[in-house]
Amino acid sequence: MKVKREEQSRIEELKHQMKIDRAAADICDLELKHGNIKSACSYIMSLMHHGNAAQLLSTKKNVGKRFEQLITKGSKLQTNRDEAVVKQSTEFSVNVILGYLVSDVDISKCTNENIPKRLLKGDSADLLITTRDSTGNEVFPKQQLKAKVRKSDGACEEMSASCDMNGTYEVTIYGQMGGKYEITITLGDVPLGCPVIIPVIKVLVMTIGCEGTSWGQYRNPCAVAMNVDNDIVCVDRSNKGYKSSQKRAYDEDGLDYPNGVALTDDVPCRVVVADRDNHCIKVFVQ
Repeated sequence: MKVKREEQSRIEELKHQMKIDRAAADICDLELKHGNIKSACSYIMSLMHHGNAAQLLSTKKNVGKRFEQLITKGSKLQTNRDEAVVKQSTEFSVNVILGYLVSDVDISKCTNENIPKRLLKGDSADLLITTRDSTGNEVFPKQQLKAKVRKSDGACEEMSASCDMNGTYEVTIYGQMGGKYEITITLGDVPLGCPVIIPVIKVLVMTIGCEGTSWGQYRNPCAVAMNVDNDIVCVDRSNKGYKSSQKRAYDEDGLDYPNGVALTDDVPCRVVVADRDNHCIKVFVQ
């Protein structure tokens, strides 16, 4: 019974503190608007006592516009706010946690951080989403936060979002395939800002060759092929031949305008080259 009374007492204290914080924010808002109204009134009184007819007529339009803005920006106090709810914790530990506050969220104050400009295929990144109330304080929302990713192949999948019960969520993105990932974060049925676009790029494994006419050099590579043994063959239109990266084969005889190549998986491996100007397909054995 004593624990229950202590729990209820702490809950009431938290609710009372939240009311005080919200009232303080409303007071600041009212004081700012009151200052603007006093400034406008002082300006009008000064014109009336010290200005002449010409000055009054010349400032009529500006003064009217200023008061219209003050009326439009009239204070809108949220007096009927929802009460904060305390959700009981199901975890048991030495440091007993009675529960955590569940409150309303101001979508415009929520933030989405730690967004990478790009992601390498196979890597991951943790997005940090912070939910806040109208005063900018972190709160745990009443609504459920959801994250969904649409991949470059059009497939969509839900992502889990872990939370520290203070309003900060962590969503992990895995770059499983190349292309653009579109991540949408929603709170209830309301999106938190625009979808996040993260390009996932494939990692460069190797670069073969350089410019030239000798072995391992290319002037105009136009087609490439690879087999199950990772043999890579490329035909070079300007050098009029084909070159293999693995077995270091090199051939320039009999090719005039090679523009296509294929590589077989059998042993010995065969290189099949299409020669446009000779109007034929030639097969070489490595």
